[in-house]
Amino acid sequence: MGGRGGSSGSKGIGGVGLDVTYNGETTRYYFERHGNQNYYSTGMGGMAEPTPQNMTPAEFKRRVESNGAKTAPVTATMKRADEKSHAAYRKEMDTFLDGAYARGQKRLCKDRVMQEKPTERTNEAAEDNPRKEAARWRLKGRRKAAEI
Repeated sequence: MGGRGGSSGSKGIGGVGLDVTYNGETTRYYFERHGNQNYYSTGMGGMAEPTPQNMTPAEFKRRVESNGAKTAPVTATMKRADEKSHAAYRKEMDTFLDGAYARGQKRLCKDRVMQEKPTERTNEAAEDNPRKEAARWRLKGRRKAAEI
């Protein structure tokens, strides 16, 4: 990310982000710039938010350090490694969640899924609702009348 001036790759902080340690907790911040607005995000997959008062990453670092926090630069290589581990985690989690979803259902064919039959708990919940209970009794009465 070569180039000249303040908007070249290092952003005045020695990398693409900062590890900020304050009161024993470390938070990783990544910085971006779109047009004239500076943005930061914490962690992978998060939505980038505008920096307060449109601070540059160097100003952000200076203010954090003036509040007593320790900072360490996050390089582009470190960010790529984080993105790679986040992608692997998401893939593993998606597979797990897909399996958990499928275990609760029966498959009829490739595209259609049939729900399991309702359990006793759903019938108990219907008995708690007076309207559903009344409708159920009316239906029973119609069935008995049809039998006679």
